Amino acid sequence: MPWGWRRFTDWLFGDLLWGYGVGWHKAAMVLLVSILLFSGIYLVLPALGNGNGLLLPSGEVAKVSHNLGLKQSCVNGGYVLLFSILTASLTGFQDIIPIGWGKLVVTFQVVFGILMISLLIASVSKRIANI
Repeated sequence: MPWGWRRFTDWLFGDLLWGYGVGWHKAAMVLLVSILLFSGIYLVLPALGNGNGLLLPSGEVAKVSHNLGLKQSCVNGGYVLLFSILTASLTGFQDIIPIGWGKLVVTFQVVFGILMISLLIASVSKRIANI
């Protein structure tokens, strides 16, 4: 079968991300990697200009910079990781607010989180049904 759009989407969603419902661990790993990837994106967004990224409870935008120092960079990274975990799990967190391009990135993370959580639930339920 020649490579086309249908074969590519079958490979991406069927085999790579989900393992055709057999490998529940694939969906879990992709979800965890996506949380780390989106955390990195949130930390890089302030480099695009003022008004982009995540607004922390302290009133500053979360970023990592050599000017901030290690302690403040770790605090910002922790907030961003927490926000990414809560966003992927569709829980939400009212103290950290996306601003600028951060709103678009949050939208993509929510859609991807819904997709991966539904694939994870489907593969676990398929595994339970086969027992």
